[in-house]
Amino acid sequence: MSLESLGWTPFFEKQRQELNQPDWIVARVVNEERNLYRLETGSEDYWGEVSGQFRYAAKRRIEYPAVGDFVACVPQSGVDRAIIHHLFKRSSCLKRKMISNENEEQVLASNVETVFITTSANSDLNARRIERYLTLAWNSGAKPVILLTKADLAEDLEESLKLLRTVSQGAAIHPISTLDETGLEVMSQYFTGNKTAVLLGSSGVGKTTLVNYLLGYDALDTQEIRESDERGRHTTTSRDLIHLPDGGMLIDTPGMKEMGLLDQEDAVGELFEDVEALILQCKFSNCEHETETGCRIKSAIESGELDKGRMENYYKLQREIQFQKNKLDRNAANLAKKGIRKISRSPRASKGKKGR
Repeated sequence: MSLESLGWTPFFEKQRQELNQPDWIVARVVNEERNLYRLETGSEDYWGEVSGQFRYAAKRRIEYPAVGDFVACVPQSGVDRAIIHHLFKRSSCLKRKMISNENEEQVLASNVETVFITTSANSDLNARRIERYLTLAWNSGAKPVILLTKADLAEDLEESLKLLRTVSQGAAIHPISTLDETGLEVMSQYFTGNKTAVLLGSSGVGKTTLVNYLLGYDALDTQEIRESDERGRHTTTSRDLIHLPDGGMLIDTPGMKEMGLLDQEDAVGELFEDVEALILQCKFSNCEHETETGCRIKSAIESGELDKGRMENYYKLQREIQFQKNKLDRNAANLAKKGIRKISRSPRASKGKKGR
């Protein structure tokens, strides 16, 4: 293997030249486990950990390595360990807010060219969920592609595709089935030239089965979906960068119960460009789109030009973004107040002389 087979491009090579550290080895992060990173260099594999200086300089979680990142490290003699000294700037970054800490961002995958948004053709197909995934994907800098898995189970495949087209905003849509091996020939185009893709989707949509198909053998365990709601159980428990036999790499991710939005306002605007265009056509700039005369949103919904659920999801995402902004502002204000109190309670540097 070579660095190029790991996805190394001139974008990263330019950074290495500017870094000017010839003794540092370039590696790609293929797995993360408890602050240890599995690193591949093209010739050797290591378990890496960040240096003390790296840890001191990194103020946020997003500044630490994640699966898909390229890093510069120094191997340790006699052991399969390496110290990570530098994180290369990412060409793309798929991220969401952390469930445990809404003010922090979690990197789901980095340096990918394609984001596969997977949804199954059974009753779990949900256009609103797809819109949320698309928001994350468009904001990552990578290209979103919708995979309609289990196409063989669709009661009305054309109706399912029609539903996806209403929310896709130009993203390619591919109906596929690993059971009867239909539609899968389109997959290879996204990995040519040692490109990397990431799989997103809820549990039970067939991500693990798709990975096994692309690998040509059952490398990952799969689980049956529940009959009660046709939803799946989590199979993938960590993010892994997987090499495909015909070249290219795929990052598999655990099914996500929650998709946080943080700093995604521009992506929401792009995804709902049709809604925002209609809003600008309302008679009044402060229109609440309820009972006002001359409301373009109301007329579009009544005529069928705009789906009501799509409009409601647009406002739901906007409210989430505003909520996060307000929370960040409140936290910043509280920290500032604590700082003032700390200063006011500190002992004076010098005491004045007692009265003369």
